[in-house]
Amino acid sequence: MFIKMCKSLINNLCLPFFIVSIGMGANASVTEGRYLLVNKHSDKVLDVAANGQADGVNVLQWEQGLGLNQRWDINKLDNGYYTIMAAHSGKALDVESWNADNGANLTQYNYSGNDNQQWQIEDVDSGYYKVTSKFSGKAVEIKDMATNNGANAQLWDYWGGDSQLWRLASVDMQQPSQSATEIVSKMGAGWNLGNTLDAVGGETNWGNPLTQRYMIESVAAQGFKTIRIPVTWQGHFSGVDNTIDPAWLARVEQLVNYALDANLYVIINIHHDEWVVPTYAAQQQSSDILADIWSQVAERFKNHSQQLIFETLNEPRANKGTPLEWSGTLENYQVVNVLNQVALDEIRRSGGNNKQRLVLIPGYAASPWQEQIEHISIPADEMIAISTHGYVPYTFTEQEVADGGDSVFDGDEQALIDYIFDNLNNRFVSNGIPVVMGEWGSVDKGNSQDRAAYARYYQSKANDIGIVTIVWDNNALGGNGHNYRLYDRSNNQWIFADIVSGIIQP
Repeated sequence: MFIKMCKSLINNLCLPFFIVSIGMGANASVTEGRYLLVNKHSDKVLDVAANGQADGVNVLQWEQGLGLNQRWDINKLDNGYYTIMAAHSGKALDVESWNADNGANLTQYNYSGNDNQQWQIEDVDSGYYKVTSKFSGKAVEIKDMATNNGANAQLWDYWGGDSQLWRLASVDMQQPSQSATEIVSKMGAGWNLGNTLDAVGGETNWGNPLTQRYMIESVAAQGFKTIRIPVTWQGHFSGVDNTIDPAWLARVEQLVNYALDANLYVIINIHHDEWVVPTYAAQQQSSDILADIWSQVAERFKNHSQQLIFETLNEPRANKGTPLEWSGTLENYQVVNVLNQVALDEIRRSGGNNKQRLVLIPGYAASPWQEQIEHISIPADEMIAISTHGYVPYTFTEQEVADGGDSVFDGDEQALIDYIFDNLNNRFVSNGIPVVMGEWGSVDKGNSQDRAAYARYYQSKANDIGIVTIVWDNNALGGNGHNYRLYDRSNNQWIFADIVSGIIQP
């Protein structure tokens, strides 16, 4: 009661007495590193709400767990102040809206170096510290001296109560890591945000609406556990260093954060980039650009959790427009292996959580056929998985009936699915190398029952072996062509519920 009265009255008699009673110390020299910030009053830790990745996510207190959203990287600035960065997102502890009043809210936000993101950390000679904002001089506290999970963190004039004191508990900089096999086992059935960030010329250039948070949340609500976000970087970088447009990189991160906020595993890649040419003649140029792009992407996302996954390339091909485009040659296979290693080296070199990030590598054209998968070179790296695509058989999945295609799912389709997955199992899964079927599906030919039967069989076979599948959805429907829509994004409707059910619960 006395503490609360002191805070509310802020009078000249009560406040100095209380400060003296706990003892004032000099500005601390805190060792840079990763810490839990443990509140003295509640014994709970400073936490970014719901593991959120986006700018503006609230900061509160929660009981201690293993999440990186409770780990804070403290680094000293040249002026004697500190930055306090959320380990899961790389974003800074921030005074929301530059509010200088008592009760100012705290969030995470991209670091800009402003005074509302700089902090003084002072020892009060009892193993606890007060943390005050350079901007306002007010101290970080838990609102109303609350002890419950979810109580808000805010700023208030320093009055010396236990709710304004923090213990800095040092923790290992490395996140509790999962193996490649463990991650793949949790990825479940996945869905592709097709023809969107991979659309040449911009996100809406191929007829899709701008992606909204509700769309990503709908994917998660439907029961999918993974989302693949194909990204085309061509047209979004320039200069001798191939510098990525900051606005484009920020947009990619925004969608990644939408997905992580929905507790989805997320895959991003290099997709329709025509500068990727797997030939000896183009190997050096392709490698140079690839290294520049992945070094920037890896740096941007190195603090994101292991729920973010990188895929080095999408369907890398040469000989375009010829019969060899989808089959390739030994030369093409060997250069794809080189490009995969170039990308992997850049990702690992960036450090942070990228040291233990799962990286997917494809063979030539991401082909699932025996000739191509036999020539995939497996890097000396425990955190990799094979990326492949399986629109099989083509006559059922994509070829129009008028052009000789088939709309009936029967034993012929089953036999080819078995062949593909058995080969992948024999070459990789049975040898401890996970596989992700990054694209598959079937176009609409007015045969939804057969497509649902196909989906159930395909997914069941994959589940039996332990291969993750990520169905292709480009939001296209009507007319001839690649009509892979399962989810109507603009109207937030899943229009082939039987097919989706066959994928989620085969």
